[in-house]
Amino acid sequence: MRIGLPLLIILLSGPLYAQCVTTCSADTPKDEQGCCIVASTASVASKAKDPMAACSTGKERSQYTAGHCCWPEQEWSAKEDKCTGTTTCPEGLVPIGTDCGCPTGMSITDFTSGHCCWPEQEWSAKAAQCTGTPNCPRDFEKDGTACKKIIRGTLTLIVTGGKQCLFTLNGRRIRPYPFNSIREEVAIGTYTAGCIRDGHELLTKTVTVPTEGKKVLFRVR
Repeated sequence: MRIGLPLLIILLSGPLYAQCVTTCSADTPKDEQGCCIVASTASVASKAKDPMAACSTGKERSQYTAGHCCWPEQEWSAKEDKCTGTTTCPEGLVPIGTDCGCPTGMSITDFTSGHCCWPEQEWSAKAAQCTGTPNCPRDFEKDGTACKKIIRGTLTLIVTGGKQCLFTLNGRRIRPYPFNSIREEVAIGTYTAGCIRDGHELLTKTVTVPTEGKKVLFRVR
């Protein structure tokens, strides 16, 4: 049987001859031929505008949001094309502009069930909390199963009399060369500061560094 040109064009434009993509995202289904089933742009846009689509966790529709999902106490601004007003975040999230997000250093991953956890942790439904040893980001330190911000102060070490020292802090040299003064940002707390001259530690002082900083004088003859 000979196929006319118009019919051939129709057949070639059908699903059988559509481009088959076999590498799909985890949430994309495949057809009987193993091709990814991708929703058309029109259907995706339609779904995005569907007033009945569920809001993401914590957001809600109200008489003031014009069918959009906003955080509680917000309203929809047609002029700005976004939710505006005071951002009231659910437990576990913090205001970030007019949106809500995880506190600094925390994030939501495939293992946290929509909760904010520290890196390398997962959410335990039984314990109702993040579990596992956290990998604390820069400027944070481990505090049990969580991380806490390292609060810093400025420590200033000065040698009087025009002398120079190799300054140490808890036995560790702060700089590889001698100076008559240095300023160092350290976590607030108590340290042993020292002054080394000619290979000998001449002086040591126990100092407590507060958030407003601390200045220490070494009087060397």
